[in-house]
Amino acid sequence: MAAVQHRATTRTSNTDNSTTKTKSKATSARKSPATKRKRVSAETARAAAALKGLAVEAPAPSIEANEPGQFGRINVMDITPAEERGIFPARVELGEPFEMTAQVFIEGRTKVGATAIVRNPRGKETMRRAMTCVNPGLDRWTVMVKCGEHSDLKPWEDGYAAVKRQLGEWTVTIEGWEDAYVSWLHDARIKVRVMDDVDNALNSGAELLARWAETPDTGLTARDRKTLEKAAETMADQTLSAEDRLAAGDNPTIAALHETHPLRDGISPSQPQRFKVERPKSSFAAWYQFFPRSEGATIDPNTGKIIQGTLKTSMAGLERAAVEGFDIVYLPPICPIGVTNRKGRNNTLVAGPDDPGSPFGIGSELGGHDTVDPLLGTMDDFKALCQRAHELGLEIALDFALQCSPDHPWVKAHPNWFRHKPDGSIAFAENPPKKYQDIYPIDFNADMPGIEKEVERIMNLWIEAGVTIFRIDNPHTKPVRFWQDVIAAVTKKHPEILFLAEAFTRPGMMRALSYVGFTQSHCYFPWRNTKDELEEYLPVTNGDDGYYQHNTFWPTTPDILTAYVPATACVRCWQPWARRPGVSTTVTNSSRTSSAPASKSRSTTRSTRSRFAIGARPSSTAWPRCSPHSTRFVAPPRPR
Repeated sequence: MAAVQHRATTRTSNTDNSTTKTKSKATSARKSPATKRKRVSAETARAAAALKGLAVEAPAPSIEANEPGQFGRINVMDITPAEERGIFPARVELGEPFEMTAQVFIEGRTKVGATAIVRNPRGKETMRRAMTCVNPGLDRWTVMVKCGEHSDLKPWEDGYAAVKRQLGEWTVTIEGWEDAYVSWLHDARIKVRVMDDVDNALNSGAELLARWAETPDTGLTARDRKTLEKAAETMADQTLSAEDRLAAGDNPTIAALHETHPLRDGISPSQPQRFKVERPKSSFAAWYQFFPRSEGATIDPNTGKIIQGTLKTSMAGLERAAVEGFDIVYLPPICPIGVTNRKGRNNTLVAGPDDPGSPFGIGSELGGHDTVDPLLGTMDDFKALCQRAHELGLEIALDFALQCSPDHPWVKAHPNWFRHKPDGSIAFAENPPKKYQDIYPIDFNADMPGIEKEVERIMNLWIEAGVTIFRIDNPHTKPVRFWQDVIAAVTKKHPEILFLAEAFTRPGMMRALSYVGFTQSHCYFPWRNTKDELEEYLPVTNGDDGYYQHNTFWPTTPDILTAYVPATACVRCWQPWARRPGVSTTVTNSSRTSSAPASKSRSTTRSTRSRFAIGARPSSTAWPRCSPHSTRFVAPPRPR
């Protein structure tokens, strides 16, 4: 048996100079006098004796592909999911099963196989799965794989460190290989049936089975090797009938070994396909928004004025969100609000003495993006809010609006971070004919590295306080490269942090933001809500695009009130093809929003990929508005 294997290796070396280094080393080892002689079992010896004198067929060699675009011995093409030539990794949740496909083929009638190899960020193989050919005419193969093991642990819970270690960039490599056994079996069955060149066909099969038993890549057990060696011996026995000899290599036992431990000749790996593995809730979650000033707000019976709520009174909102089955509580900015050009009720240019202004007009003499508005409480109050949320199993998402009021500390400390007019004054935000006198937009041209460093510092501060998600306000009005740098810096230290892009803009910009690290994204759902519009839009947001852009379905935003919401008493939105537990969200045209999980079951009949979450939030932007039956009121419009 060993002699037969040695002749096969020698012949391959003489006929093909591209034999892999591994085989060359193995050949050298066998020639070395210092190499210990391998003990040969009785089965191996008998098989070798039976095959003695037979011509040995050279197996397909593995050809190294050292440059992008080079093919191996077997051709592997068109791997999905993959976009932008693989520059940006697809995104999946930890432990989430997902489908990969590829074209795998070889010249002529030879049969091929394919295997998917999953490796973690440290390069360790964690899964190996055989692929299935689903379309022979197009050479299309498919497989379901997963990266890591799913966990329901939250970032603040004990044991989460083990989950965190699994996050990061994984790879999946598609290996194409020549399936010598299936190719031989196809022809051998025909030749035996018509009694054409039977001895050559069966002797070739005997040699193949013997080589299969001795190939390390197969991962065979000692018992499996003996099975193949016995089959090779029987197939080479010319005293038996052709049918009996063929049956030795064509039976359920050998077929089972082919399924689990195939002989893979000419292994040709693809370029590793990259996947950014993110924690659970990264692609599906139910969001609930409330304004802390609304929670626990009361009306002074003597003056009739509204006494705003605080972070302490907001605990009631957490309790409600937990009871109603939400995953995430989303808070608008809680920083000090500017005084200069503060907006009043209904976007009036002059604020009254009791008008709080827009929470998106961030910054005053009390502090900027790193400060809690004293009217709401202290940083310790916010930490206590996060702790209570965590006790209830809720995450806290904080709105991060990168813009400033004229009173923000940055205006004096970093005047070059703002755009100046020719007369030296700082330009406020405009989207003609709209004007936002209470907002200064950031100018990134003079000192983008300095702004990045400051934003990273601020985000890390809120993360330490208990925030696990940032909802980024209007990221499409800032440079994509800015977000790419910031998100990379933040997630390098805190890979569990998620980012939601509140971007309603052109598809290219929305996709670019997703590429650079935004975990979820707003989308055009508020304006595409009829049956026909949804049927047209959902296939766009599903499919392979869902690996890159996770669309979320929000009925409204603080300054977007679609026609359906005020025109109807109740608006329900649902997920007809969702892969994950469905959430049915009810948005009412009142001062209270209600929602509850619709089902905990997973659909098994859907055929398209869905990647979107549903958020629920107050549905009116009037300010202030306090129902006699509820003390909650909602935020004013803020600049776009």
